[in-house]
Order: sequence, then C-alpha cells, then structure tokens
Amino acid sequence: MRTATANDHERVDAAFSRFDLSTAEGRAGFLAAHKGASADCLARGAQSEPECLDMVARLADGGSGRISQGGFDPLAIRYVFLGARFGLGVLKRQWIEAGGPANESLFDETGPGEEWRGLLDVLAALDPESPRAARILDDVRAIFAIFALHASHGTTDRLEPA
Repeated sequence: MRTATANDHERVDAAFSRFDLSTAEGRAGFLAAHKGASADCLARGAQSEPECLDMVARLADGGSGRISQGGFDPLAIRYVFLGARFGLGVLKRQWIEAGGPANESLFDETGPGEEWRGLLDVLAALDPESPRAARILDDVRAIFAIFALHASHGTTDRLEPA
C-alpha cells in the first residue's frame, strides 16, 4: 500500500508544505485544510471510523457529515488516519518551533502503535489481486486527493477531488 500510494502521499505533503507554520495565517490555513478534508471524509461515509471521527471532533468541535452511497472502505480510512498520526508527531515539533500553540488539539496524539501494526497485518493478509484490495487502494488515493485538494485551497468548504 505504501509503495502504491507513495506519489499520492508526496502530493499531500507538497500541498501542505505551502503553509508557513511560523505565521498565524499559515497555521490557520493548515488547520482549515485538515478540518475541511476530514469533514469531506465524513461526508463520504466515514462516520463509523473512530480515527476520522476523532480528528474531526478535535478540529471541528464534533463536526458531522452526510453518509454518501458507496462510502470509503473502512480499511482505507484507517490506513490514512492512523498513518497521519505518525506525521502529526513530526509536525507538532515543527508547529511549536514555528511559534504555534503547544496545546493545539490537532496534535493531541500518541502514536498509533499496535493499532497500526494490526492494520498492516490485516492489509498484508488481503489478496492483492482481489476486488477489495483494489477498492482500498482506490479509496486511499481518493482520501489523499481530498487532503491535497483542501491543502491547495486552504478551505473548510466541501470540495470534490479531481
């Protein structure tokens, strides 16, 4: 999964790197992009996934979304949102060094540890040629596209991925 989505992940990182965390405006845009992308994931059927709900709750004071037909596969949501917890640990240090408040709720995280390893085991057990594996890969790419799109626009408005 990591290899197959490496370019998608790089696009997300590049899109988020445009925010200058040393400025209040940059920090606000960074948070708005995370808030909007997380809300879009909720609107696409991620209401049952605790990782997504947790991020949205911290960013949007318990935000809610509409359930869409054919929402994302739960394993895709878990892959992106649990994986994001690793990245948030690195970003928290950069955020604080750039002058951001240490108590920002987005960064109230501990690493995913056992949850992440368990997810990787489940994904590894899937037949990579199966329809479910293909759907998970497509959904991970779509979720990355949502985050990249929000980072590019710096908005909390609902956006459609390209």
